[in-house]
Amino acid sequence: MPERIVTIIGIGNLRCGSLVLATLCRWYPDVPISVKLFDSNEERLDLMDMLGRQLFDLWNSEVRLSSGSDLTEAMDGTTDLIVCLNEDCSRRMVGGNRAESLDFFEETQERSFFGGDPNKPTPVENLSDHTKRILGAPVQLGSTRQEVILEAFAKVRHHLSPSVRIVSLMRDVEFKTDLPITQLSWPEPLTELQVATKPFQILRWVKGDEKVEDLIEGINDNPLMEWLKAGEE
Repeated sequence: MPERIVTIIGIGNLRCGSLVLATLCRWYPDVPISVKLFDSNEERLDLMDMLGRQLFDLWNSEVRLSSGSDLTEAMDGTTDLIVCLNEDCSRRMVGGNRAESLDFFEETQERSFFGGDPNKPTPVENLSDHTKRILGAPVQLGSTRQEVILEAFAKVRHHLSPSVRIVSLMRDVEFKTDLPITQLSWPEPLTELQVATKPFQILRWVKGDEKVEDLIEGINDNPLMEWLKAGEE
């Protein structure tokens, strides 16, 4: 194989994204590597792109890294596909309506990256009118998480050739396709608090406020690394 082009679909998945990048930056096959990052949430994509460039600059500078929100461009030439789809990315991909709470959560994250304590609750009297509408609105029913992720993957499947190796890091989602897919129960689920604070930790790694070496520790021994190395044979 002259080159490995590894595409990560849903790199903004907070459970998977940083650990997948850390694994890839410590993978050294005997052929050139290109890594493509895709997510339909451009804010998450930008954050993971910054982390990826830092990791590859430090440990695997020969890797060609690119990122984008165009699925056709991301899938072009792919030899190895890592599926990390989450509900937010999937809903954006299929063009469905997103919950208002997701929009507000992202806006809050963006504002809080450079100030404020995300662990301290906002007093009720300080809540915005938007937040009050969210809290008072009934839950809108629609496609389930599993359904929308499967619909998003169907769009990905359209771009896959039979020779592409596929690994899924999705939990509780079984893809039904004619192509073989390796399913890994890795990484472990995050708690609600970890999900809320993960973007801030990633930003601290990017800005150098925390040692990114902590992310790399023990990364050579995980199921994804085993899958990558198995493809070298």
